[in-house]
Amino acid sequence: MGIENEFVSSNPVITVSKKINKKSGKKKPFNPFVEKKVDDILQHLSDEDKLLYSIRRYCGLCPGEVIAPTRQDIRDGKIYVNKSRGEGHDGTTKTETERDLPLHPPITSLMAKRVVDTRDPHLFLTYQGKPHKTGSHFGERFTRAMQLAGVRYRNPCNVRPGAACRMLASGIRPGWCAEKIGASLEKFFTP
Repeated sequence: MGIENEFVSSNPVITVSKKINKKSGKKKPFNPFVEKKVDDILQHLSDEDKLLYSIRRYCGLCPGEVIAPTRQDIRDGKIYVNKSRGEGHDGTTKTETERDLPLHPPITSLMAKRVVDTRDPHLFLTYQGKPHKTGSHFGERFTRAMQLAGVRYRNPCNVRPGAACRMLASGIRPGWCAEKIGASLEKFFTP
């Protein structure tokens, strides 16, 4: 885009991309989770992790977006996504947009069983009652649950694009889908 707008004359990271691709020999394709496999994986997670991954699964949130919401961001049957969390601080989402997503029945069911920790307003807290600094440890637990479920390894980040695939397969317009998962249209349509 910078080249098209003549802000830069060449791609500054082209050599990085070529080095990454030389290591593996090819670009790794998107490897979505089959719904049945996600159900199997979720059975091996704690209720808290199951809730987190159900939100990621149905709403298509990034790891930083799913740990950032506060209890006030869950209302009217929706989750309001207006921030992301990384390095222990709340910031803007990648696209610097605010969006709302419906809470699907599996999410509301898990939330109804949940004991609310009032030590901090964030939705997901550590065992010490503090907000998570990053979402990386959730990926580690999801990977362990994959092993326990006997599911072939896939990057836990593939849960998010799986949400987009599910939306598109159900007939949702691509532009609306991109908006709801917080992707720019250019990123959404670029392989």
